[in-house]
Amino acid sequence: MIEQSGRLAVEAAKATLDEILSERKTYLGTCSSTLLHQLLDQLREITDPRARYPGPPSRRPGCLLAPSASTAVPG
Repeated sequence: MIEQSGRLAVEAAKATLDEILSERKTYLGTCSSTLLHQLLDQLREITDPRARYPGPPSRRPGCLLAPSASTAVPG
């Protein structure tokens, strides 16, 4: 359950993100802003293992943590 202070923090973060994206779109234009967003998404897929393998760390390839019975992937 998210507390009221957490909800307020999420709202503030979303408002800040919206402002940043709007400024970027104004500066770059719609086409270039969209292209930048797509390229950044592709870069994240390459560099962030959590983007490719969501879930607990024990389910990610190359993880040094031993999976517990509750997180073991049937195989």
